[in-house]
Amino acid sequence: MVTSANTSYVASGIEQTEVEMKTPFQVPLALCSYVDLDAWGDWAIFDPDDEENTHKTIASFVLFLLEVYKQEDLAGQELWSRFRSDFEGWTTATFRKAVSAILKLLRDFLLYRGVWIPIDNSQIRNNLLRVVQENDYHVWTEEEIQDTSKRSPIFRTLALNSNFVEDLQAQPLTVEDIRLPPKAA
Repeated sequence: MVTSANTSYVASGIEQTEVEMKTPFQVPLALCSYVDLDAWGDWAIFDPDDEENTHKTIASFVLFLLEVYKQEDLAGQELWSRFRSDFEGWTTATFRKAVSAILKLLRDFLLYRGVWIPIDNSQIRNNLLRVVQENDYHVWTEEEIQDTSKRSPIFRTLALNSNFVEDLQAQPLTVEDIRLPPKAA
């Protein structure tokens, strides 16, 4: 990367100043080849049903949101809720257009920050779609926490915080729980 006082250039020679003006989130250098710089940061107008979406348009949407989630330090149930909201309307066809490396990054990001996504013989896109369609947050088991801790130093670090682990294992509130006044001590 070459940097001057006003402009950063990536190895491909693409000027990033326009991207920087549109959003404070920079395209990670290692991922520039996956991204459509014109689409970077335009996530609010992204239409998952648009048949003209390319793998780069989809990657731009996914990678931009990962940068937002990182910046906002989202994890656990809050990350799950945002992911479901941001990816509402995605179908198998939308996920199918995405490059598998991008889907793997998305899956790992979510999993290692407390959104349960199985790493199994199923296709990643199918597991991601299942999470989007789930109505309830997956309550983690001790075994899932241990297994994921072995896989990821990010998860291991987050799991040192008892609030993070409590969030992973908290039962979803029912409507009755929300309506009941708190119990007096």
